[in-house]
Amino acid sequence: MSSRLKGIFFDIDDTLYSTSEFSELARSMALDAMIEHGLAVEKSVLQEELEEVISEFSPNYEHHFEKLLLRIPKRLYRGANPAIILAAVVIAYHETKARRLAPYEDAIEVLRILSKTDLILGVITEGLEVKQAEKLVRMRVDQY
Repeated sequence: MSSRLKGIFFDIDDTLYSTSEFSELARSMALDAMIEHGLAVEKSVLQEELEEVISEFSPNYEHHFEKLLLRIPKRLYRGANPAIILAAVVIAYHETKARRLAPYEDAIEVLRILSKTDLILGVITEGLEVKQAEKLVRMRVDQY
């Protein structure tokens, strides 16, 4: 039996890019958007409440900001349309992904080098399939 290495599999989050840094930035931008579009709450209060929502529902839950808004008294966004506030969140988050989601520089270099070998390269992740695939495409590493 051959003991030669045939493939290398990578995780995406905090391996190919800094999930923690990106998530923190994207969530911060989303909170700013909520405030800009009519939510009269201090950002630090929103941040604390968002962390509780994430803890309660998991980081992969897709409706953190909807849950966050439900926890805020309606008097704090009277006159603002909740749908507009949430749309602003989606835009802020997606714009952050478009501008700031980038792989570690050394990850690209390693993938380039390994792609020139006969090794099988792949990804193993417990994240949601389409979301993880989106990250690979946005970071332009799917080619490897």
